[in-house]
Amino acid sequence: MAVGGSDRAQQLVIVETGRGRIVVSGACVYGARNILGNNNNGMYVPLGFGVGSIWEQLKTMDRINRAIAGDISRLVILHDFDRWSGLELVKDVNGFRLSRRA
Repeated sequence: MAVGGSDRAQQLVIVETGRGRIVVSGACVYGARNILGNNNNGMYVPLGFGVGSIWEQLKTMDRINRAIAGDISRLVILHDFDRWSGLELVKDVNGFRLSRRA
């Protein structure tokens, strides 16, 4: 689904699994803070760069939050390097890390 983000159009993927809905975000958000807010206060934090509309960013963050029913564990933030650092390394192929949750 194309949505607003740091550029004029971003993509997020909603996946229905046997364990429930998972959302994979592209450049719509760069970290949990964008969705959870500063100090986990629930106020979205828009990205501070890019050419896209901040209003569209906020609407996209709201769409993501509704899709995951507020459960941040159901959101895979592709650009959040902190999230990936804690995952178990399965294999490294020329610098491309294949990881899994422990």
